[in-house]
Amino acid sequence: MKYDVFISYSSKNAPTAQAICHELEDNGIRCWMAPRDIPVGSKYATVITQAIKECKAVVLVFSEQSAISPWVESEINIAFSNRKPIIPYKIDLATLENYDEFYLMLNNRHWIESYPDFKMRFSELVDIVAQLVGVVVASKESKKTVASISTPETTPETTP
Repeated sequence: MKYDVFISYSSKNAPTAQAICHELEDNGIRCWMAPRDIPVGSKYATVITQAIKECKAVVLVFSEQSAISPWVESEINIAFSNRKPIIPYKIDLATLENYDEFYLMLNNRHWIESYPDFKMRFSELVDIVAQLVGVVVASKESKKTVASISTPETTPETTP
């Protein structure tokens, strides 16, 4: 399997979805995102459906925009039908009560509420996704140690 997680989002939330993708990938979790991972000349629906089926989990960037997107609804329906774990990552004040389609598929899921600052729960998202997909994530302390070890020390040059 080439990817661990499929990220479903409205194109209006692309910067947030890209930040989530970057955070997950920085922690060794391989992400699939449209349009980035769609091969040139491919049919979107075919490639997206296959990607969802092959990924181990789906992260839904939930917002007012994604809640009204027929594309996001279709992606979540495919994930739900294929019994994929779905992790809703809520980035605004949208609620399920106004969206029957999502309510049916997501009302019994654990949600990560990340409003008003979508970055404030990144570490929780990374931990949950890593556990679901079987990726071991290094602690922040060990990452700092590795970064300091792999950064060459610089010494001031002396002139004669």
